Amino acid sequence: EKSPTRWLTAASIGILLIAFLGLSWQEENFKLLKLDNDMYYTENKDIAQFILANYPQKTVYGQTWVEANLALSFYLGRYVPTLPSNLPASELPSPDGPALASHRVFHRMKRSVYNFPDYLYLAP
Repeated sequence: EKSPTRWLTAASIGILLIAFLGLSWQEENFKLLKLDNDMYYTENKDIAQFILANYPQKTVYGQTWVEANLALSFYLGRYVPTLPSNLPASELPSPDGPALASHRVFHRMKRSVYNFPDYLYLAP
């Protein structure tokens, strides 16, 4: 027969083992998240350095809030808004069209910088 002390010991060991495995899994996920965030901030820094070196006075717009983010604004030293809706159709970039590809001047990881006559455009 099993004594209550043995059951309690086995249950305690099982709970500690589950807690240990859960914490180690969480630590690995944190490392992956931190690595992804570090790459994201490095990408923003590289994009900002390119813009400041080549187009320091040009207006910069992002396609969405992901491209127009605070980290990029920090590195550029100015706010990066999303593309305004009141731009004339002739000045709007065409999504995935050859016109957009022909304007690409820089690419880093997941985003590109497109050079248009009046502004720079950040998009995937």
